[in-house]
Parts: sequence; C-alpha cells; structure tokens
Amino acid sequence: MLTIRTRLGLWLLLLMGVQQVGVAGHLPTDDPVAPAISSLMEVCQHEEISDYLDHWAQRKLKYRDQVAFLRTFFYKTHRKYLKQYVPYSSVQQTLSVGAYDCVSGTALFATFLQALNVPFEIRETGYHVFVIAKLDDKFILLESTDPSAGFVEDQQAIIHQVQQYIFDGLDAAMVSRPIHNTITLEQLEGLMFYNRALDYFQHHDREMAAFYLDYALARYDSPRIRAMSDLLKEHPEQVVIMDR
Repeated sequence: MLTIRTRLGLWLLLLMGVQQVGVAGHLPTDDPVAPAISSLMEVCQHEEISDYLDHWAQRKLKYRDQVAFLRTFFYKTHRKYLKQYVPYSSVQQTLSVGAYDCVSGTALFATFLQALNVPFEIRETGYHVFVIAKLDDKFILLESTDPSAGFVEDQQAIIHQVQQYIFDGLDAAMVSRPIHNTITLEQLEGLMFYNRALDYFQHHDREMAAFYLDYALARYDSPRIRAMSDLLKEHPEQVVIMDR
C-alpha cells in the first residue's frame, strides 16, 4: 500500500489499483482536460457489452425478488469479466483480459447497475471504493474484489464491513479525519486520474503527474486531489512517497 506524505505532515492517500480509463494515442498538449479518454458510460455502447446488458435487463423483468436478481447478476458478471486481481488495472484491461482491482471493478459494476436501473451509490474511503445498492428496502454491499463472498446483504455485516473500509490502514494522524464519501461515476474517473498522477510521481515524472492531476480535478475537485495538485505545482520538494 502506498501513501503520499508531505514534509508538512499532510497525508494524501493512494487508492490501490487505480489507473486511467484508456488514454488513446498521444495526450493533447493544448487542452489538459480534453476528453482524451472514453467515458465509463461509453463502455455500455460496445456491442458485446450492450448485448450482455440487454440480456440481463430482460431477465430482471422476470425476477419477483430483485435481491435474488442482483445476487445472480453480481456473481455471473464477476465470473465473466473479473478474472484476476491486478493492481492498477484499467476498465479497458478488465474488459479485454479480465484484470481488475477495486476501482476498475467498482467502475464496471456501477456502470452496469446504472444501465440496468438498479439504485446504487459509489462509496469512497481512504484506501478503497465500493458499491452500495438498495433494493426492496435493503442495502446490499457489492465488493468487487471478492469473487466468492462479495455480495453482502446482511445489514449488520454491511455496517461492520464499511467501518473496516473507513478505518483500516489509518494511523493515529489520520483516524480523526477518515474519508467516507458518496461519489459519482465522473468523480470515480477523477480518482482514477488522481492515482495515475501519483503513479507517475512515484516514477519521478512530475510533468505527467501534473497533467493527470488536471484531468482528476476536472472530474473531482476533492480536498486530497486539490492538495496534491497545489503541492506538486508549488512545493514539489515537500512531497514524499512512502510504502506502508
């Protein structure tokens, strides 16, 4: 696990496994926030994906128990698309070779649920992102990184699991300010670019790090993304990458 710690004591958390969604060709130089990537919703326009979702939309109509529908959909979709956990996998890699992590897996499920009109929220914590769906007055946690038990419907188990997501990995300096936000798909794309920027910074490419931070801020103007952007542009010597 990686974090960014500034010499001023500010912690900037790195969500494991985040990468960009398919930057195509050469990156633009005239507009740092031009749409050089495909939107997550464009995933559904691929013929194979569209056919897959049409199939499940028809099956959804036949289920009286929508929780049972979502359970079946989750595990069958996981087996079909999410083959191997690989940190920093992009959504394109998920669809092409089955590589996934918490962010690309969450992005895929959130995009599919939106297409199927299943109510859901994307939750962001310091080191993780996940989906909470709501069906039949029940909350359901969809943990994309758990292929065997990632569909959690016991309400107390969900509360316990979310608390673990919020506080696991935090030291005393961070526990008083934990991250737990509900975010949009666009903001999730922002987190993908944020971590791409940190990955470049870790490899000592500050120019590309700054480029991807501009992409991230255009999609999600969150405190940690803005703090990293400001520090990198104004005081790069104060930023230190740390292994945890």
